[in-house]
Amino acid sequence: MQNIKNFKLTKPVTPEQKAIAEQGPAAFLISEDGRDWYTSQKDFKADTLKFAYNAQGVITAISHDVSGLWPVDMSVAETDSAPEGVNNRGLWVYDGAHVFERELTASEREQMAAHTLSSRMRDAEAIIAPLSRAEKYGQATDTELARLTAWEKYTVLLSRIDVSQAPNITWPEEPQ
Repeated sequence: MQNIKNFKLTKPVTPEQKAIAEQGPAAFLISEDGRDWYTSQKDFKADTLKFAYNAQGVITAISHDVSGLWPVDMSVAETDSAPEGVNNRGLWVYDGAHVFERELTASEREQMAAHTLSSRMRDAEAIIAPLSRAEKYGQATDTELARLTAWEKYTVLLSRIDVSQAPNITWPEEPQ
């Protein structure tokens, strides 16, 4: 399994890189042990999961196709198997041997809850707006009025969420 560390941008140095650069804009990466990014891609197995991770081990990109990664200031590793649910949203870590879910700080949990709250509120308001206009102009059907009431109650419940309590938040269920 490959684990190539600390790719940095570099100027073209080999004759092949210089020839590529002469054809137009191009960027080149080199690892801490001197491996060229493009050349090293052939060393990865076709059937593994590849991921880029930062200096703290946080996984920032995932792909089965190594050429889909662009690991500037990152390292790249591969694995035959990864835990279910692994993603590139900063919630997973690679320690050099294993991929595992990382322990979030209280501040990170609060930020994630605030983002979730904002997203849910924005989605709800997008549904409420046309229903509210239909009511305002006397054109709302009984079904639309019921939906409007349900979604407005939902936003009231959302507004009472205390994100500082994350991850111990019970999110209200979205209306149907």
